[in-house]
Amino acid sequence: MNNLWKSPYRSQSPHRALTGRRRLHRHRVAAVSFFNAKPLLAGLDDVPEIELLPAVPSRMLPLLSDGHADAALLPVIDLQRSVLPLTVIPVGCLSSAGTVLTVRIFSQVRPVRIHTLLADTDSHTSVALAQVLWHMQFNRRLRIIPYTAGRHDPAEDAQAVLVIGDKVINNPPIGFDFQFDLGRMWFELTGLPFTFAVWAAGPTAHANELYRVLAAARRDGTENLHEIVLAHGPQYGWPDDLAQRYYTKCLQYDFTAAHREGMDEFFHYAAEIGAVDGVKRVKYYAPRVA
Repeated sequence: MNNLWKSPYRSQSPHRALTGRRRLHRHRVAAVSFFNAKPLLAGLDDVPEIELLPAVPSRMLPLLSDGHADAALLPVIDLQRSVLPLTVIPVGCLSSAGTVLTVRIFSQVRPVRIHTLLADTDSHTSVALAQVLWHMQFNRRLRIIPYTAGRHDPAEDAQAVLVIGDKVINNPPIGFDFQFDLGRMWFELTGLPFTFAVWAAGPTAHANELYRVLAAARRDGTENLHEIVLAHGPQYGWPDDLAQRYYTKCLQYDFTAAHREGMDEFFHYAAEIGAVDGVKRVKYYAPRVA
């Protein structure tokens, strides 16, 4: 297995969730292959009932839709775009309440003058968020041009570029005078956290088993952030001090009522600008009470 996915410590919690029971269904779990997702995945590489499928965020919905994954760390906008019925497993998320750091627009001009945005093809939610923010704050519809960040340099005359993930830290576009953090912009406008991705399962997934294992992984990860930073930060191109601040000051992993409210607000605005066709009711898994 790729060492980027190995746990920084020997976690037993997901194993304890399964110990003493008959062998359970093998779950294929697609997860974002960025540094930000590591605290949600702690110990899962040691659980025989879990097969991790690393991919960029834009691949999560296709993996679910094609039946290659039972569950995925899904960009939230795809909850509204999916034809496949999905259920949110509310045990963790990728979110922020303020600066998120790794969802960023690099621009030659001030935000009010941005008309055209080169958008990282790894992203779905962040592109829709940029469109929503410019509609909310500047009453403007952005023209979106797909752009393979990290592989191609933006055109010299590019007005603005949206980049997500580790590329913001280890391979940012150069020559831009302004930077805008989309997580911070959302929080300043709404006062609500912004959730970029949640765990979601397809209709045939064993949601009760996934809930238990994914919850244990999140607990282990968030209790061992320093170890994850030391083990994986350099491999992803993160300086230790910045990685520590990113985990503890920028990101949030618990999916709370406030995160659900922020997500619903985002869906409302996304539908208003035509980024999604109306707002579908999101189904949430409720764990069984023993």
